[in-house]
Amino acid sequence: MEMNEKPSSEESRETQSLTDGADSGKQTTEIVGTETGGENQPAGTIGIKGKKSGKFSLFSFFVGIIVTLVVLVCGVIIYLAVPYIGSTDDPLSAGSLKKLFEIVALVKSDYLEDVDGEDMTDGMYSGLMSSLGDEYAAYYTKDEIDSIKMSQAGKMKGIGISFTMDDETGYVLVEDVTEDGPADKAGLKVNDLITSIDGESTEDLSTSEVKSLIQDSDSDTVSLTVDRDGEELDFSVEKDYIENTQIVVGGMVKDSKIGYIMITSFTGLTAEQFSSVYDDLQDQGMEGLIIDLRDNGGGLVSACIDTLELFMPEGVLIYEENNKGEEKERDCEGETPIDVPLVLLVNGNTASASEMFAGAVQDNGVGVIVGTQTYGKGIEQSTWTLSDGSAVKMTTTKYYTPNHTDINGVGITPDYEVEYDADSDEDAQFNKAFEIVSEEAADSSDTAESSEVVDSSETVDSSESDG
Repeated sequence: MEMNEKPSSEESRETQSLTDGADSGKQTTEIVGTETGGENQPAGTIGIKGKKSGKFSLFSFFVGIIVTLVVLVCGVIIYLAVPYIGSTDDPLSAGSLKKLFEIVALVKSDYLEDVDGEDMTDGMYSGLMSSLGDEYAAYYTKDEIDSIKMSQAGKMKGIGISFTMDDETGYVLVEDVTEDGPADKAGLKVNDLITSIDGESTEDLSTSEVKSLIQDSDSDTVSLTVDRDGEELDFSVEKDYIENTQIVVGGMVKDSKIGYIMITSFTGLTAEQFSSVYDDLQDQGMEGLIIDLRDNGGGLVSACIDTLELFMPEGVLIYEENNKGEEKERDCEGETPIDVPLVLLVNGNTASASEMFAGAVQDNGVGVIVGTQTYGKGIEQSTWTLSDGSAVKMTTTKYYTPNHTDINGVGITPDYEVEYDADSDEDAQFNKAFEIVSEEAADSSDTAESSEVVDSSETVDSSESDG
């Protein structure tokens, strides 16, 4: 169509008839919209025939604003005039929001002490999560969830030292200083005696108490006083997130070929550290393995699965069920199954992902368990990060062992129940585990030797026949 050509009605306009009734004889007002313009109407306008559309649009705009404001004002008046609108059973109902406004107003006007608005808001969110009745549900501020994420990644806030108790002085002795860590940069050295932390004496404090003094302080810096060869020195050390190299530790049990691995938690570094220790033990000719899960409170499900896949045979590791009753399984491909006897150590503090680990080993017949009944946490939580960086966590999944056993509130029963005596110099649980794995390793060795003898005799007989 050429630009100077008058468009047809089908091409140039849309027509809508507004009538006062169904009777076709009554007056009809026609609203015309054109893209290219008509004879008496500029292009791109909408108006009533015979009227100037510019004036009409401007008038309609102002009328619309006035009507909107009137509706809003009326709504506010009605809302404030009625004590409660809607049920307060729904936290998002108008009644609940009005009640919240009333409570906040009362606190601000009549509470005796000063009120921190941010603390009130965070407390409100925490209360909402607590109302679920889920002991694991929680609301986290941005700083709190950031700290948790770092911990799950295998990092902890500290100053980068390890220490032990010095029995002669009653103080803790620095055993190792992480290179380029906060303590190293501040000037601390191996064999320094830490005599006070933030002005509090460390004499006769346990190593765990000293650790708490360093890590649990709200301050980003910690003040240390140390004794270095009789000289008293003061250091101000800024805390930072340090990679935890002690999540998985292990080695060969003295005078044996039995390997020992302790897993303290399941974080983003657990599988990697486990693999390193496990491979090293195999290179040393490990004939049996003890994995210590005592006091391991769990951690990331993904870290538990990744670690199991390093030595488990092909099969189901766990079943998971959501709130709709839908179930899925987590399987192991079994590419590198363990080929030596295995014993796990557990106790009442072995929980969550650690129980998932133990259940997979026990139900698949890969190893036996020694110790006491585990904690009994057979549920998983999910965490969502909110738009402002804060987060909420709640229980979303129930899990079962490969034999479809529900351990929640029950725990896992060891194959050999052995109590731990804190007053004894002997670790009865470890001793039992070592006894079992050593016997199984010896039996495996005897079986292998017998097989070699049979193979050898068969070879000799075959040779003689050929002669």
